[in-house]
Amino acid sequence: TGGRPPMEGSFRLAVDQGGVVSSIELTAAFDSGVVDGGAGDLTMGVCWADNAYRADDFAVHGSFYNSGVVGSTACRAPGVVQTIPLHELAMEAAAEAVGLPADAVREANLYATGDAALCGVTVGENGFNWNLPAMWQSAKARWEVAARREQVEAFNRSNRWRKRGLRMVPVKYGIEDNGGAYKEGCSLGVLADGSVRLAHGGCELGQGIHTKAAQAAAFALGCPLGGVSVSDTSSLATPGSADTGGSATSECVVKAVLDAAETLNARLLPFRPAAGAAGEGAWEATVKAATDAGVSLAASGWFGGGAPP
Repeated sequence: TGGRPPMEGSFRLAVDQGGVVSSIELTAAFDSGVVDGGAGDLTMGVCWADNAYRADDFAVHGSFYNSGVVGSTACRAPGVVQTIPLHELAMEAAAEAVGLPADAVREANLYATGDAALCGVTVGENGFNWNLPAMWQSAKARWEVAARREQVEAFNRSNRWRKRGLRMVPVKYGIEDNGGAYKEGCSLGVLADGSVRLAHGGCELGQGIHTKAAQAAAFALGCPLGGVSVSDTSSLATPGSADTGGSATSECVVKAVLDAAETLNARLLPFRPAAGAAGEGAWEATVKAATDAGVSLAASGWFGGGAPP
């Protein structure tokens, strides 16, 4: 991606003996190099700087400056990967100041449903599903955090030079419908030998969108995953699809794949074996029977915008 721009950060905060942070001020300055690309990192970095924490008095100051180095080109979550660690560093400092475990301080400051967050967001309302506190409690129990911490502390007491640590860190990354901008198409075809050819409107950037689309097709059609291949992205195959971004394109593509698979399943239904009779080779036999009967096994699918699935 060309890397992320360097960021200089600082913080000031007020914390009580119970670990509750009542006031926090974050300052972040991004080095944009010889270009102005740091503006995007600055915008998202500021809007996500609160991470998962509330404070009665919260302020974040952001800026970017130019220097004589090559500019960076952050590809995903620009700026966020820098400002969230800055806030986490502040939480570590708060915990050290009052002598509490860092996990306890983080838990004491988590947003609750109804809290006002940055950029006009109300946590847990207006389509935002706030399940992080429940996930936090579940994770502590399933991962046996308390028992593991005792083991870590026992190890540290017994070893002068080697030390171990244990931390739980939450991450809040909001996704919304972007004004209905999410629109993704899919073209799905089954060949006579049972193999499946799939094309969709998203771009594979290393996020695994091709794999997710192939898995969705195999699951919905009941065919072997190894027989599903994904074509290179082309607007000729899926015209009208939106750009890839906003951390929800994969889910929208999957919905389009499921839409196309629903059409194909309706056409294949008369040729499928009876329930309980399916076994090895059943998929290929179903496809052959449908093909011999002249049934079209090509379909298109569409996710037409709105909130991400």
